[in-house]
This record gives sequence, C-alpha cells and structure tokens, in this order.
Amino acid sequence: MTSTTRRTALATVLALTAGTAQAQTTINFDSFAAVPLSTGTPVTAASQLGSQLLGLGVRFSSFSDYVAVVRLGVGHATSGANGIGGVTAAGTVSYAAPIRITFWDPTNSATQGITSFVRIRGDRIPVSGTVSMRLFDPLGILLSTVTVPDAVGATLSYTGVNVHSVEFTSSNNQVAFDDLEFGPITAVASTLPPDAAIVPEPSSMALLGAGMVLLGAGARRRRRSADGATAASA
Repeated sequence: MTSTTRRTALATVLALTAGTAQAQTTINFDSFAAVPLSTGTPVTAASQLGSQLLGLGVRFSSFSDYVAVVRLGVGHATSGANGIGGVTAAGTVSYAAPIRITFWDPTNSATQGITSFVRIRGDRIPVSGTVSMRLFDPLGILLSTVTVPDAVGATLSYTGVNVHSVEFTSSNNQVAFDDLEFGPITAVASTLPPDAAIVPEPSSMALLGAGMVLLGAGARRRRRSADGATAASA
C-alpha cells in the first residue's frame, strides 16, 4: 500500500473516532523517584517510567520498555529538578538511546490515541549539537521532523493532526528532556495494518452490485434494440 493510500485509509478511520478526552497536559516528572543522571547508571524500578501515566493517555519507552527519570537538579532541569533520559536494553541510563512516547485513549489503554500538539524542552546545560523529534501517525508513517540547536532549554514543538507517537533524540547524545506538553487526545476507533486493503462497507458493496446489475440490463436492452433495427432494415 502506498503512503498516499495509507493516509486516505487513515482519514477514513479517523472519521470514526471518539470525542476529546482531556485538556492540554504538562508533565514535569518531579513526582517520580529519580536516579543519578550519569550515563551507565542502572535504572531502579522506582525510576522506570513506562505505563504509569496511561491514565493521562501517554506511554514512555526507549531501548527498554521504559525511560529513566533522572535527577538533574534545580537550574539544570527546565522546571523542578527531574528530567527523563533514554535507557539501554540492559536497563542503564543512555542519552544516546531515543525516548519514545505514544498516545492512548485515557479511558481505554488498549485503544490508540492521537493529538494535534506536542512540546518538550531539553535541559538547561547546552552542548554543541542539535535536538530533534520525529512524529508519526497511527500507521507508523512519518508526519514531520523538528530539529533545533541544543540551546538552554531548547524547545521542540509541533502542531498538526494525527500524532500518535513521537521520538526524541540529540546529536550529541547528552541531552535530558523535561516539561512534556501535549494537547487533547482523541481515541482512534480502529486502525488498519500497514498493508491492509481498503474494503468498502457492506452497504457500499450492495449499492455497487445493484449499479452493476442496472448497467448490465441497460446494455442488454441496447443490444436488443440494435438487433431489431437491423432486422427491420433487411
């Protein structure tokens, strides 16, 4: 299935979505226990942030199925003292590992969600390089990439429809993130697998069949009329 076809299919699916579940949300991570910020620090269970905030409609992961809540300190975090960093498959802090967030229906964590606004900030100690976020729709199609210099509290922000997942990275592998914001989450009623065919609804199939029958009958009448006219002129 081409990207254009997938987007058309997704637009059809999104026409069947549920209503808005919440207002804009900000998460500063200061209510969680935090581990030291150093790369290679083992992430203890209390500092593993994964599915705990599904009630707000958001889930976190990295190379493990969670991210690390890290203790940056006042003046290093953009607010409070904590931020988040990526995690290796072995469960240690790694700013080279991407941070991924996905949106879900806050009232049903098994149902995908979408939002139209995402913002996050890098920490307040810049290093030469850039910070980036990539945004994807529920079918995994890339919507946009946003990249800015790694400045003091560098802000990554995006406004646009159908955002289901976001990935945050830095080119210097040294940035922690803080103050995640996102807009209202809409629950997607259903999603299509990436290569699924688009099948008309039963009512559409019935109308199409009836139309084909009428076209066939019309063609037979035209043939009979033509045959009769030929016989009369012979």
